[in-house]
Amino acid sequence: MPRIRSIHPGQWCDEDFLECSLETRMVAIALRNHSDDNGIFPWRPRQLKLWLFPVDDIDIEKSLQEGIDHNQLQKFEVNGDAYGMIRNFQKFQSPRKPAFQYPVPDPPLGTDYELNKAYGGGTAPVPHQYRTAAAGEDRTGSDRNRNRNGEDEDGTGSGGAVSGDADSVAVGLSPSDFFSAWNNVAGQVGLPLANTMSAKRLEAFERQCSDPEWIKDCAAAMKRIPELPFLQGTGKEGWKATIDWLLKPESVRSILGGKYDNFKPQIEDLSAKPTGGYEHNDPFS
Repeated sequence: MPRIRSIHPGQWCDEDFLECSLETRMVAIALRNHSDDNGIFPWRPRQLKLWLFPVDDIDIEKSLQEGIDHNQLQKFEVNGDAYGMIRNFQKFQSPRKPAFQYPVPDPPLGTDYELNKAYGGGTAPVPHQYRTAAAGEDRTGSDRNRNRNGEDEDGTGSGGAVSGDADSVAVGLSPSDFFSAWNNVAGQVGLPLANTMSAKRLEAFERQCSDPEWIKDCAAAMKRIPELPFLQGTGKEGWKATIDWLLKPESVRSILGGKYDNFKPQIEDLSAKPTGGYEHNDPFS
């Protein structure tokens, strides 16, 4: 559910903001991209770490608490689930077509935590910026932000996916869910993490998602990666799988087709090498 957000110049001079550590200030800014248009985001530190700083050593839980302590955000619960809300979000964000995904606090949190004026009390899903359409579907207008079940691409509703693991890959998968799933698998086995959603990667992702079967197959393929030593760099050249390689047309098929199943790690044979100095033309013998 990443959204494009603006940063007001006054943010950098806000007294409460300046009381925060540099890491917390970065987290506070980054959270805007993963909040709905009420400034609300899910309070899931592990997921937020994957979304915001997948390759940086940042203590998200500590930064969230520091954000509360310095009035950058507040935490609330609805039906046992935790959420956060960003202070003064409505003063500096003006989406043309505001939409909402997460439940709102009841009672309200205060004057610095107002809801968007367009909010009508429901929890309509936030449209995703990118499309994961089936082949032949129209990619223009309001349809661009919805999957064929009429649900939001970020995983709200029965057809979506929100968790950052390979099992979350399903019809309606958003780019952020895919990148989180890859980073979760890559982090387990020491593969390169994907820290940017470049235009080239997004184009490759959408091209693959034009085939609904690829989404399902990709989930199965990612679950197999930890079982395949060759993909983890044990080959002679030390090559490792990357997210860009996974997005190539043949990669998922190769994994599921068993291409890497019987690979044995390359172990250098030292038995044929001399162990007692130079055998030929040794001036010191």
